[in-house]
Amino acid sequence: MDSRDLIISKLEKLGLSSKEGEVYLQLVKAPYSNGSQIAKKLGYPRTSVYSILSKLQGKGCILSVPEGEVTSYVAINPQDLIFRLKREIDDATNVLGEEFKKIDIESNEKQFLNINSYEGITERIHQLLKSAEKEVYINTNFNLDEFGKFKEDFKLLKRKGVRVIFFSFQNKGYESLGAEHYSRSSLKEDASNKTKRILLVVDMKLAIMASNYGGEFYGTFSENKLLINLIAEHIHNDIYLMKLEENYKGDFWEDIKLNTMQEIENQE
Repeated sequence: MDSRDLIISKLEKLGLSSKEGEVYLQLVKAPYSNGSQIAKKLGYPRTSVYSILSKLQGKGCILSVPEGEVTSYVAINPQDLIFRLKREIDDATNVLGEEFKKIDIESNEKQFLNINSYEGITERIHQLLKSAEKEVYINTNFNLDEFGKFKEDFKLLKRKGVRVIFFSFQNKGYESLGAEHYSRSSLKEDASNKTKRILLVVDMKLAIMASNYGGEFYGTFSENKLLINLIAEHIHNDIYLMKLEENYKGDFWEDIKLNTMQEIENQE
């Protein structure tokens, strides 16, 4: 892209059409040109050029200079024009930013974002961990090595004083992440299990759940309050059961089972 095309493309981003940019640039090169001269130079019909000149005047990009029966035109100094257009854009974006903050998002518009790649899921987890201010709840069978990719995020959480509650399928090691670590000794699942899953809640405002059940990694991120509460309750209940198991040595399990499909599938 040569200098001329680059200038015109950038003027388009500032609100001028391609032809308006061409006419303005021609007047920068040859000030005090009239419509016929511009039309001849650019190869446009005179009626089209006069229409463009009128629009450029309306936008404050050029001035008309009557000279007897002929009207000539001169471009506003490019630096002055750029400064003015930039200021107008800045003012508009600032106003829009404030006005959009005033718009209430209805609860049924709360986000459910489906993510269908391991990289997309880990990137979202990075974002969630970095955004935490008070508490993070995690339930996962990712092993400690797999959590190495989040090491810097956990360091940041520790510096910010964020409480991290971590339930896993390994008995030790996660304390190195600065987390309160819990695990249940009765769980038969090996951390090397090929089926991986993670539940994560941040500040009771954001949540993600993901798994590679079936082979490919899929996950759902949400700000929906119901889903966040369900995930948080699941994580808490796993820890409550762990503490009950420690207190009662696991003797209560047979008495509380419901004999459901869910229990049978989880035993397999």
